Amino acid sequence: MNNSLSEKLKQYRKKSVLSQFDLETAINASPGSISRIESGFVNPTKETIIAIAKTLNLKTEEIALLFGIDLDNESLEEVLSSLKSIGNLNDMIFTVTNKLIFKIGYLASMMWLIKDKKIYAAGLTNSNISKAVHNILDQDFSEVTLSFEHKQNLTVQAMLEKEIKITNYTREYIMPAVTADQANKVQEATGDKSNCIVPMISNDKVIGAMVYVKKIEDDFSSDKEMLKGITNYISECIENLI
Repeated sequence: MNNSLSEKLKQYRKKSVLSQFDLETAINASPGSISRIESGFVNPTKETIIAIAKTLNLKTEEIALLFGIDLDNESLEEVLSSLKSIGNLNDMIFTVTNKLIFKIGYLASMMWLIKDKKIYAAGLTNSNISKAVHNILDQDFSEVTLSFEHKQNLTVQAMLEKEIKITNYTREYIMPAVTADQANKVQEATGDKSNCIVPMISNDKVIGAMVYVKKIEDDFSSDKEMLKGITNYISECIENLI
C-alpha cells in the first residue's frame, strides 16, 4: 500500500479528533481495520476511502488527494491546485478535460457550460476521441448546443435536478444536439462504455455539467463522491471566468 495514503488518512482522522475505534464504528468496519490501514498493511477499497472521507467531513482537495496519491509525476492534487491560478477560460477547459481527466484515469471527459440560457459544448478531451467526434459531426463541436426544453436529455436533467446521472449510451446525454445516428457512431468510434454526468454547481448556482467517460461498463458507485467533489471544485474555479 502507498504509505502516503496511510499517513494522510491517519492525519485526517486525528485532525477530526476521532479514535481508530470511533472511525471503525462510524463506517461499520471490523475491529482493527483502521489500524491496519494506517499502518500500511491493508489497501482500502474506494468504498472504504469514500466512507472515511464522509465521516471525517474532508474537503474536496483532501478527497482528491486521497484518490490521486498513486499517480506518477504531477499528482491529481497538483493539477486541481493549478486551476486556481488559471485566468483564461479556454486554458481552464483544456486543463480540466485533458490533464485532469487523465489523472483520474478515465477515457475522456466533456464539459457543458450555460451561456445566455443555452447549454453549449465547451470542451472535449483532445485525443483520438475528439478527432473521431469531429469527423462524425456535420458541425464544429463548439456549435453543439442543448436547450433546457430538452428534458429527456440526461445533461439537462442533471442540471435541472442538481443530481448525478449515469448512462451507458452517448445519445442519452447529447441528443438532440446531434442525431441518434451521429451519437451512436460517436460511441462506437470512441469506445465510450459508461458515462457519469455531474452538474457543475458553485454558490448553489448551476453553471454547467461535466461528463466523465469510462471505457468499461460501470455504474460509478465507487466514484460518485469523488467526482462530485472534484466537479464542485472545478465549478468554483471556473465560475468567474464564464
